[in-house]
Amino acid sequence: MGVHPMLYAAVICLFLVCCQSPEKKRLNQYYMNKCIHVDSIHQYYFVQNDPIKYIQNICNSYSHLAQVGLADSAKKFVGYMQRQANQTSNERYLNYHYLNYAYHHLNNGEVDSARLKFEIRNRYAAEADVTNQLMATNFLGTLLFVEGKVDSARMEFVRGFEMSKEIGDTLQRFTLAVNAGATCNELGLNSAATYYFSEAYAMSQKMKYPSLMMLNNLVASLITEKNYAKATQLCEQSKSMWLNNDKDQAAILLQLNYINLLSISKKAQPMVPLLNAIDPSKLNAIYWPLYHRLRLEALLFTNQYAEFHQTIDTLKGYIYRNQPQTIVRLSPMLFSAMDLVGFPLSLDSLLLSYQHNFLDWDLATRWEYADLISEVYDLQGNDAKSLFWKKQGLDDRARLVEVNDSLRAADIGEQIDNTILKNSVIQKQIELTRKSDRNTQLTYGLIASLLLLLSAFVAFFLYRKNGRKKLAIIALEARLASQELEILKRDKEMKENVVAISQSVLEQISQIVQKIRSANFSKDPEAVAIRQDLVRLTQLSQAFIEPNLSDTVYDSYNYLFEDLPSLSELNVTEKRIFVLTVLGNRPKEIAALLNLNDQYIRNVKSKIKKLLPLAKQELPWSEFRRTS
Repeated sequence: MGVHPMLYAAVICLFLVCCQSPEKKRLNQYYMNKCIHVDSIHQYYFVQNDPIKYIQNICNSYSHLAQVGLADSAKKFVGYMQRQANQTSNERYLNYHYLNYAYHHLNNGEVDSARLKFEIRNRYAAEADVTNQLMATNFLGTLLFVEGKVDSARMEFVRGFEMSKEIGDTLQRFTLAVNAGATCNELGLNSAATYYFSEAYAMSQKMKYPSLMMLNNLVASLITEKNYAKATQLCEQSKSMWLNNDKDQAAILLQLNYINLLSISKKAQPMVPLLNAIDPSKLNAIYWPLYHRLRLEALLFTNQYAEFHQTIDTLKGYIYRNQPQTIVRLSPMLFSAMDLVGFPLSLDSLLLSYQHNFLDWDLATRWEYADLISEVYDLQGNDAKSLFWKKQGLDDRARLVEVNDSLRAADIGEQIDNTILKNSVIQKQIELTRKSDRNTQLTYGLIASLLLLLSAFVAFFLYRKNGRKKLAIIALEARLASQELEILKRDKEMKENVVAISQSVLEQISQIVQKIRSANFSKDPEAVAIRQDLVRLTQLSQAFIEPNLSDTVYDSYNYLFEDLPSLSELNVTEKRIFVLTVLGNRPKEIAALLNLNDQYIRNVKSKIKKLLPLAKQELPWSEFRRTS
């Protein structure tokens, strides 16, 4: 028998309060799906906010703690929720809280407590919203399955699935489809199981659920059909996805299914490390019986009878407390324990459980119990009672075959109805497709016509717009040409004025030189030096009016570079800057004369200072000029 993923053993509700700010949504998402600090979650929802308003978020927070394996934190958080329940009469809060509490007990294998909390929840069922109703249906189906009422569980899951289809709840429909498929598979209704698994798979493609869940369903179905080779192949192909992945319940179930396949094939050696890798605390209580059965089988396969006896002795209390599920799932090991190690199965416990509950059990559970009780009586040597219970088991088995046959017949009938319905849907889809194709062609034609009209309009608009732009550009070019001509005229006039002024200055300087020559002090050395400077200034000014004389003017100051050999490495421009600086010109004036940048002039002067001998670096520039 394969392992089926019945449900997530925690309340899952993704409904969020509307009209929240982005910051509020971010905080809610954090405390629902990421935060694992119980007191922080309590502070946020129960102190800073209204727990009645945020009860679904609170249930999500509990679900997150349970799913990541923080059992103590989940238990503490349920305590906070119960404290609030004791203080409020709000039926919506109580509805969600007690359903969540029932899931909590079921997740921990506490079936009686789970049933009690669910009955408390039902007191407030009249005020339940559709999400809560679907989760309650899902829970009840799971509870019935754990109690051995597989067919009743199947009917609950199917009812919930149909309800979720009507109201459009995709999330709950996915879980209910998985559970309905699992119970149908358990009852041998393979066609129905395939239908529900297919529905769940189609929904999983649109949601974030991992494909491992659907893969596990397929493996379990193949095991039920005794197609062990194909099931083993699927498990081994996906081994990298489920091995050592204890955060995903579906991965743990796949690992259990693979161990189950190894057990069927009597391959004991690889079973042991895989079983040791599973942490039972991370496993839903529904699957504990199978886990313990596989552990016991591994011990039997390796002939560890003493260890087998010790292990089943430690499980005794668990087995009797969790009837009938543990008895049904562990019955092969109980038979082996009685035959091989003389395990004293409690006949009183079996009879008491049977007498109190057999009317509620399905036929398969009653048959398993009758066989076990018959075996115990046989070991005690009570042949009459052994034969009575053996006959009781055979009767239950015969009725089970009849029920299964009728269920299979109904399943086949349902399959035929579904096929007819699918064919009619396909025919309707074909007809709609044809109409859709015609409508599509008309739509494309209309769109093409509109696009042509729009293109023509845009082209005309751009033509008009570009024409206006071209005229504006021509007018602008004309204005710029006129302004440029005006600037050239002004520049010409300015240059003519500069030449006229320069000639006037030259004439005045020539007159001053003539007067100095004819003066009485003309032989004085200082007068001679002044006269020479004026002559050079005349020559320099003449150079700006007549550029071909420029080199001659600057050559007259070559003595500066003869006196200072360290400046010989300067280029022509740098030498002229030095000459003009010695003559007393400021950087701004030199820049204007040589058509250079002010900063460049300053940089050259700094360079010249560094090339001068140390003794002359601090001298004023005028000191480098000869006085005679």
